[in-house]
Amino acid sequence: MAWGLEEAFAEAWPALHAQRSGDWTIKLAGGVSRRSNSANPNGPRVALTDAVVDDAQAAYRRAGQPAYIRIPSFLDDQAERLLATRGYEAEGHSLTLTAASLPAVLSSAGVELTPAPSDEWLQASNAISGRGPVASAAFRAILARLTAPCAFAAVRREDRIVSLAYAAMHGGWLCVEAVATDAAWRGRGLAGQAVEALMAWGAARGALAAGLQVQADNVAAQALYRRLGFARELYRYHYRRGPVD
Repeated sequence: MAWGLEEAFAEAWPALHAQRSGDWTIKLAGGVSRRSNSANPNGPRVALTDAVVDDAQAAYRRAGQPAYIRIPSFLDDQAERLLATRGYEAEGHSLTLTAASLPAVLSSAGVELTPAPSDEWLQASNAISGRGPVASAAFRAILARLTAPCAFAAVRREDRIVSLAYAAMHGGWLCVEAVATDAAWRGRGLAGQAVEALMAWGAARGALAAGLQVQADNVAAQALYRRLGFARELYRYHYRRGPVD
């Protein structure tokens, strides 16, 4: 189940550039996130080798970026041991939460749902998340590569988008992504409305369950998601960052 959800998340956040090395894929996307700029396993029981680490380091050096290896918790600890011996430090600990049931009826009136991100949606997402020009362009390019069925949710206040998210479907999973709310409007349940609208959208199209990923230290977001039904922690992941040359 964990690997099936990993595959769904890969479809919901596609790589811009991907290089295969052994049983791993080295992803590059212009610095928009560690997730799209890290080496990721291609299966639930693969080993990490020195050759893969060498390839990743070379690829990220050419791109002028730090070398990241993403380690889901369902992998054997062999990868952790290898990276520790090579001076890779752990960071970016995150949880993968799942909801076993989805609302059949949209209860969040006033949430706008569209099949593609508008320029306004992208601008709001970039502004709320603090993406600079390079990361903003990479985020737009990532969304342009989506092939899975998807929906983009927006909540307006004072005639502007102040909370948003999107979701994509793959293999029966609804993957919720890029949940964000303007700082001035947080704590009012707007992100919950956006996520609920996406869950209802997915249920209407045959999604069997939903998943999302949240930083382990983001207690407020975890509480929100658990109230929305994301009650099960399926697995965790973190990154190992390579030493600076």
